[in-house]
Amino acid sequence: MSSYFIQKARKTQRKNPNVKVIVVDPRKTDSANFADLHLQLIPGTDIILYNAIGRRLIETGFVDQNFIDNHTENYLKYRKQVMSVSLSNASKLCGVSIDDIRMAADLIGTSGGFISMWAMGLNQSSVGTDKNFSLLNLSLVTGRIGTPGNGPFSLTGQPNAMGGREVGGMASLLAVHKDLSNPQHRQEVADFWGVDKISPTPGFSATEMFDALESGKMKAVWIICTNPMVSLPNLKRMEKALANAKFVVVQDISHKSDTVAFADLILPAAGWLEKEGTMTNSERRISYLNKGINPPGEARPDVEILCDFAKRMGFRGFNFTNAEEIYEEYAAMTKGTSIDISFLNYDRLKNEGTFQWPVPEYRHTGTPRLFSDHKFYTPSGKAIFNIPEQIENTSEKPSKDYPLILTTGRIRDQWHTMTKTERFPGYELIILTQFWK
Repeated sequence: MSSYFIQKARKTQRKNPNVKVIVVDPRKTDSANFADLHLQLIPGTDIILYNAIGRRLIETGFVDQNFIDNHTENYLKYRKQVMSVSLSNASKLCGVSIDDIRMAADLIGTSGGFISMWAMGLNQSSVGTDKNFSLLNLSLVTGRIGTPGNGPFSLTGQPNAMGGREVGGMASLLAVHKDLSNPQHRQEVADFWGVDKISPTPGFSATEMFDALESGKMKAVWIICTNPMVSLPNLKRMEKALANAKFVVVQDISHKSDTVAFADLILPAAGWLEKEGTMTNSERRISYLNKGINPPGEARPDVEILCDFAKRMGFRGFNFTNAEEIYEEYAAMTKGTSIDISFLNYDRLKNEGTFQWPVPEYRHTGTPRLFSDHKFYTPSGKAIFNIPEQIENTSEKPSKDYPLILTTGRIRDQWHTMTKTERFPGYELIILTQFWK
């Protein structure tokens, strides 16, 4: 959890002692140190733990049956799965005591509000989707969604991760939350862009790209604003893949990124204060970021670099002269969708401040809360209990010869791969302090 959220949580605790903080983490982090309850589970057993909490909530009657009956689907399948493993067995499998499982469920069930916040520990996993399902189901079974002080809240790993997904920044997504595998969605985007069709074949994910570079299936890679030599697993494999590539472009604001060593071409990019644009945070809040200073040397905003490249490649759709024109195209594309911002232009963002989408009407002031009417973005309008496909940890189990489980973690006061923050004086002292704790 970031320093900001730690400070906010502590402040809330001091102001209202009735607020209880539960931390789920294999490590004893700074967050765990001030928590009312630390569930120090065995790595990889998150689903077992959340299902056990769900079972306890059902057994004690801390469920919202009216919400379940009228506003959800698939509850019986969820109930069957969570009731299939006893609390005793769940405790043994996840390494959390039965008393702590019961306490967590009772705190959730008896509280006036329940907010779940999770980060990369759940998302960046081989079964990350199922882990998310198991946690989200706790909000559904208690009906704690769409009302003040309730709901699931993803703490994404990057400041503009929400904005990146909205514009299709994943191999399986199209812009405006449209699904690449959905033929209707593909045609809607094709019609908007004035092309015949869009290929249904998704591009490679980040790890798949490097597999393809290593095998020779992919010849070149353009790396923008990330440092895979540190952020991706299996360092030796990353080195081999980049060394095998015919052409590597690295676009970054720092020449000290570890990946720069493998670059055939370096494109210096402008930092956030050196360019303008918008950012969307995890609560759907869109902010306009004004340019404060000029970028140094040959550095340019990413959008200028990309548009210049596209024009030289002869791509007709990139005749933009500034970031505002790109934003206007995206805003027009959202019209009529669940993330409609067709009535939120640059002038409003500059003069009136931030807005939470959707902003679907003239002079609309934004939408602070979703799902208050218990209408969800599904064909039936009901929330769906998604059932994890597996609840057991399928990775190799510890043995006499291999008794340890290794897991990754982040250092609270460092950013991403430390290409910038590790360079300041006193870095070594902070690292030592963190590990000493």
